[in-house]
Amino acid sequence: MRRVLACLLAAPVLLLGGLKLKPLGAEERRLLDAPGTPKVAGVHRPLPAGALNKGKWVKAGGQPLWRLEIQSPGAASLRVEFAAFQVGSGKVRVCEKNGKRCYGPYTAQTLMDNGSFWSDVVDGDTIVIEFSNASKPATLPFRLARLSHMK
Repeated sequence: MRRVLACLLAAPVLLLGGLKLKPLGAEERRLLDAPGTPKVAGVHRPLPAGALNKGKWVKAGGQPLWRLEIQSPGAASLRVEFAAFQVGSGKVRVCEKNGKRCYGPYTAQTLMDNGSFWSDVVDGDTIVIEFSNASKPATLPFRLARLSHMK
């Protein structure tokens, strides 16, 4: 019974939509490890088409909550670039995988004129993106342009 209960309690983590990127390629590693000044803090990695489709909708406090977990193996920290950010009354935040630290909320008032901005930096090789809104939209009101993999 305890084992079943433990599995059920772990279910929200297992239900998170997830996207695991391939390890850094040779060119990306070369950029990160290049000598000289200024030091490169990270490399920008494109996200695959359909990355947002890996996210999952769950209920949180009676409201729909969309969550996507993105892992970039070997990263010390990550951040994502939002594009076409038009969340209306919705809110977005980014969190560490363990949920100890979250940043945001990013709202309609957060965005730049062109709807593009970088999130705060999240420690670890996994970033969790959450979008909450009073109702579940037909399509997400933003895109994820790139992920910054930092060492």
